[in-house]
Amino acid sequence: MSLRIFHLFFIAVSALFALGFAAWLTRVALTGGGPVWFLAVLGSVVCAAAMVIYGVRFYRKTRNMVPHGSL
Repeated sequence: MSLRIFHLFFIAVSALFALGFAAWLTRVALTGGGPVWFLAVLGSVVCAAAMVIYGVRFYRKTRNMVPHGSL
């Protein structure tokens, strides 16, 4: 597995974890949490979206790179 593919995989897993954390925070906020919990949900969703945007931009920037050792 190349470093590029590992990087994309790690970004995807991080975004999924951030969305899972947002789901957990939503559950806590709806079962008696205060407004601060909803801000945490918003922050987690924003972080997940930023990771997805970064992953797409990284993929587009590196898709034409030649793997090391294939020359």
